[in-house]
Amino acid sequence: MKVLISGASGFLGTELVARLILEGYEIDALSRSPDANSKSYPYPIQFISWQDLDQNDTDYDYIIHLAGANIADKRWSKKQKEILYQSRIDTGKRLVAKALRQKQPPKKFLCGAASGIYGDAGDQEINEDSQLSRGFLGKLCKDWEALCRPLEDKQILTAQLRTGIVLGTNEGALKQLVMLTQLGALSCLGDGKQFMPWIHVQDWVEATYFIMQSPELTGPINMVNSKPIRQKDFFKTLSSHFHMWMLPPVPSFLVKLLFGEMSQILLNSLNINHSKLLNHGFEFHYLRLEDALKDLYPEPTKDLIFQQNLLLPQQVEEIFPFFSDPNNLEKITPDFLNFKVKSSSDEVVKKNTLIKYRLSLHGIPMFWKTKILDYQENSHFIDNQESGPYKRWHHLHTFERHPRGTLMKDTVRYNVGFGILGKAIAYFYVNKDVQKIFDYRTKVLKKIYCANVYNKSS
Repeated sequence: MKVLISGASGFLGTELVARLILEGYEIDALSRSPDANSKSYPYPIQFISWQDLDQNDTDYDYIIHLAGANIADKRWSKKQKEILYQSRIDTGKRLVAKALRQKQPPKKFLCGAASGIYGDAGDQEINEDSQLSRGFLGKLCKDWEALCRPLEDKQILTAQLRTGIVLGTNEGALKQLVMLTQLGALSCLGDGKQFMPWIHVQDWVEATYFIMQSPELTGPINMVNSKPIRQKDFFKTLSSHFHMWMLPPVPSFLVKLLFGEMSQILLNSLNINHSKLLNHGFEFHYLRLEDALKDLYPEPTKDLIFQQNLLLPQQVEEIFPFFSDPNNLEKITPDFLNFKVKSSSDEVVKKNTLIKYRLSLHGIPMFWKTKILDYQENSHFIDNQESGPYKRWHHLHTFERHPRGTLMKDTVRYNVGFGILGKAIAYFYVNKDVQKIFDYRTKVLKKIYCANVYNKSS
């Protein structure tokens, strides 16, 4: 089975690709920068340029349109509205044209959409047949969904994914809410009585896959959890999970003043049900917000969390020895850190191994000492900072067997200290450095292990 997808590099696209790869799908992903994407993407897919789409003669079994600029990235100026519109509609038109050109039509065309299509409904329950908003967001979503009509005229199955707030670790809206919570700056917007439609990212992925496999499940589909929750209760649950406080509510007029027309996505009440999915037999795993948070943030400490995956084609026995050699750390660390291994208590890493490094952060020379707290060959190990630039640095490396090779997962929990000020610095500066370090690591490992597996352009 072959899939063509736009928006593969985004939060939802990456999670969906991981699921499809597990099921054995071959995936082509559209990108404006295919070379750059292919070097840093964690899964073995083929990136192709939008410019080459018109000459693409592959018949895809499924086409999925998830591309679109972040709706909450900035105020909706005239220019920003054009960006939001063109990034969804113009790209979508090209995908529809591609579907219509295929000799063998796709089994289904899935198109992203948003729960904001409904507009403010107060406490009234909303289903897929409810009245739609007449504002900018409503028009954007309606035109987004309308892309599918020419396909439906040709009896090609389509589905429009009306997605609520998707919860993922260090991703999407929850990333911003957790940041505000940990900074002690979370507060309700308006009276807090507005309903917030949400869904755990794994439920979203499984629902999307379920829709792909269900020919009878077509048209607009609400991709939200079945337990409506008001904003004030959502925020109280989040604050309680992280053992933090909330600030007094921000008045609605001030929210509108600060965010302009975009404030509607913060203040509108959307009491949405998902009966269409349930009636077709889909089962959600995360029905309670508390359970979703426990899964995404199982250790609600004051640390920041960084996670990154990489799927390598070799078996774990071929990969693990590379990471057992302390000297290989220099090979996968970017030059800007001036990283050097000074000493290691063992030639091959094992439990209780002590490793000393020298590095430079923004031109400031530093020394780092780490201890291997846990080690299981071909499975996992943990390196933990004993002394160095962080108050805490706890890095779990896991190696999981996968039908396509070995899935490496890195989970870093770190804290720079200095209370709330330190957290602010970490969120706005340190987190970017950590991302650069692991992006470089991904590129190097792909050069070593994936020369003939990932995109040919890499």
